Amino acid sequence: MIRAVIIDDEIHAAERLADLLAHYCAAGVTLAGHALDAAAGLALIRDTKPDLVLLDIHLGAATGFELLEQFPDPDFSVIFTTAYEQHALQAIRFSALDYLLKPVDPDELVAAIQKKTNLAARAPQKASLELLFSNMRFHNQGLAKIMIPTMHGFELVNIPDILRCHSDVNYTTIHLVNGDSFLVAKTIGEFEHLLASHHFYRIHQSHLVNLNFIRRYHKGKGGIVVLQNGLELPVAARRKEGFLQKVQSLL
Repeated sequence: MIRAVIIDDEIHAAERLADLLAHYCAAGVTLAGHALDAAAGLALIRDTKPDLVLLDIHLGAATGFELLEQFPDPDFSVIFTTAYEQHALQAIRFSALDYLLKPVDPDELVAAIQKKTNLAARAPQKASLELLFSNMRFHNQGLAKIMIPTMHGFELVNIPDILRCHSDVNYTTIHLVNGDSFLVAKTIGEFEHLLASHHFYRIHQSHLVNLNFIRRYHKGKGGIVVLQNGLELPVAARRKEGFLQKVQSLL
């Protein structure tokens, strides 16, 4: 049984989340309490020693990130909640952490809770949080790393070092500029969304490329791109116009 706490400055949101936990997750989760601000949340975590913290990003004058920084070696897992789609969520995704958008969908809540019942999935939490804080700190400089779970653990990768992603049904192979590659149990669509603001473009159903590493383009129905390593990849006809517009916007 997971002991959970809710930290959210919106009382109605906290009550709704508590109701959802009671209705959909009662068999695996017990609620140890909830707090409405960062100071109360800090005390709640220290007093109840939860396994899981459901944490709103915005807590009035403070943030959930500032609260977490009070725990340099956390022994609990975190699921962020927020009503806003913003750059903070991008940092969370890069760090392989879980989040729920408000109003919280019951199915998404159940899926997130089920992940937390797996101790193996909770193992890299500290590293994920450290990466999150780093990405938040250097967001304005455009420096970011992404944590990619693999069969043997996880890889910390500098986003500018990703050359391309190749789809294999529900798996994706990440290729780095140094020639390294690894297989990830995520769809290419997830990486397309994750990397969209970092000059990546999905030129084909199977190919997501870093536009910074395109050497040339050959015209055709869809055309062919040649990467800096000499690899040739097809551009789907229906993606050609969007691809050319994206490249032009970078010039």
